[in-house]
This record gives sequence, structure tokens and C-alpha cells, in this order.
Amino acid sequence: MSLLRKILVAALTTLLATAAHAGPCSLTCQQKVDRLHLVCGKHSSPINAGTPIPVKESNYWSLLACAGFCYWRQNCQTIYWDSGECYLYDNAPSDMIFTGTSPGQWYDVDCFKCEELTNCWPEGQCAQQR
Repeated sequence: MSLLRKILVAALTTLLATAAHAGPCSLTCQQKVDRLHLVCGKHSSPINAGTPIPVKESNYWSLLACAGFCYWRQNCQTIYWDSGECYLYDNAPSDMIFTGTSPGQWYDVDCFKCEELTNCWPEGQCAQQR
């Protein structure tokens, strides 16, 4: 096999693996992390501010996708959901969460664990992210 062909095969394999991993609407973040509470992070370009996010129990905070991405904090780490993908995020606003109970208000909190989401984006939202 020629060197050029090897390079092309390797590039194609990498591209396919990346495409398979990076699809919108992936639930890998939700599936891997349990007992989480969705909070919203500040972001320079709001995508869907004010979009309601469904949660399992109605007695939890009314949560909003207030800034284009949503993130969770657990064990003093931040994991955020962006267009259906899960990432560790080291530069999140320190211990700042938005409760959704009073729009525009942010609260200082300690690290916490709450309930896992049924879904991050509402129906149809992932398609808009593509």
C-alpha cells in the first residue's frame, strides 16, 4: 500500500470516528452522569435563551436554557452540554448557577448533586443546532 493511500485511509477512518462521536442529540452525557441538576452558564452568544428544559419531577426548579448551553456541576467539576455533546469545562463561572425561579438572578452555591435530566434540549432543538 502506498504511503499516500495509507494516509488517506487513516484520515478517512479518523473522520468517520469523529462524525460518529459528534452527532447532535447524543445522550452520552446524561447516561454517564447520574443525580445531576441542570444549570445554565453565561455565554457570549445566547442561542435559545429562555427555552424551558424538561425535568423528571415537577417539584424541581423550573430550569431554563438561559445562555445557549447548559452545564451541570458534580463533585466540584463542571460538565456542560453543548449541542448534544458532553465536555469537561474548566472555565465555568465559579459556583454560579441560574435557578430559573427569578430570571436574571444568579446565586453562589457550593458543589451539589441533584436529579438527572430526562432530556437537555426540547424536541426539535437538536435539529436547529446542526
